[in-house]
Amino acid sequence: MLLDTQPEKAGLVFYSINNFHTWLSIIEELFALDPKFTPLRPEWIAISNRLRKLNDTRVSLAHHALGPGKGFKQFVETDNDDLFGVFPTLRPHSSDTRTKSKKHAPIGLEQLSEFIHELATTQKMLAALIDRMRPIHLQEKQELLAKIKRLRQQAQEVAAQRGKSNG
Repeated sequence: MLLDTQPEKAGLVFYSINNFHTWLSIIEELFALDPKFTPLRPEWIAISNRLRKLNDTRVSLAHHALGPGKGFKQFVETDNDDLFGVFPTLRPHSSDTRTKSKKHAPIGLEQLSEFIHELATTQKMLAALIDRMRPIHLQEKQELLAKIKRLRQQAQEVAAQRGKSNG
């Protein structure tokens, strides 16, 4: 809607860009460029910020190694109610010595559940934004169609009057 083009063309543009953060920045600029959509830009920025945060977890889910966890035996044998570490967790591989990888905490079931909840909430926010964008996007097209219909009807009326006067 922001590019006012076919989904295939927009897909070509965005899938040619390999950086997710660049996608988000381009969309933010598109909101800023179009006065019709500018009022919705703050809403997009809030969604974009959530998506940036979620992307860190998505990258971890895609690229981190699965650690086996301690298992239930240790949980049962200790007096600790903390389940962290009992189940398998995702963490950077021991060979991944990048500073970026060291920043990410391991992802266990609780973090995965939070990620899924945040993702669902963000998806609902995005769907609501798209619902608000649709009438804005369609307004000019609907006005043009109405104008074409009026002109068509006027042309038919003129043709009918000419037919009466020639008949």
